[in-house]
Amino acid sequence: VSVVTPMSPGPVVTRLFDSPMSPVRSLMQSPQMQYKIALTKAQQQVQQLRVELGTKNHIIEENDIQMRETQRKLDQKESELKALSVRLEGLRALQDENDALHARE
Repeated sequence: VSVVTPMSPGPVVTRLFDSPMSPVRSLMQSPQMQYKIALTKAQQQVQQLRVELGTKNHIIEENDIQMRETQRKLDQKESELKALSVRLEGLRALQDENDALHARE
């Protein structure tokens, strides 16, 4: 013959917790415990949002670094373009002089 206690697993335990008079159920449904459960969930959400924010900040920093590098390269190319433009104007002026000299001959 086996003795079933309230703490032994089985249908008796399930019935005790499911009972509207269960001390565990009363405790879990108490305003203090509901507040504690809600607070814990809120703290977990805050932690999750902090992790997401950290990840997004990292991505923003990486993109900022990449953007600055791209801007530096663009500035360099613009400088090269200006130098080539000045050189082209000089070459065109020389070509015009050359054409004018050959036209006189």
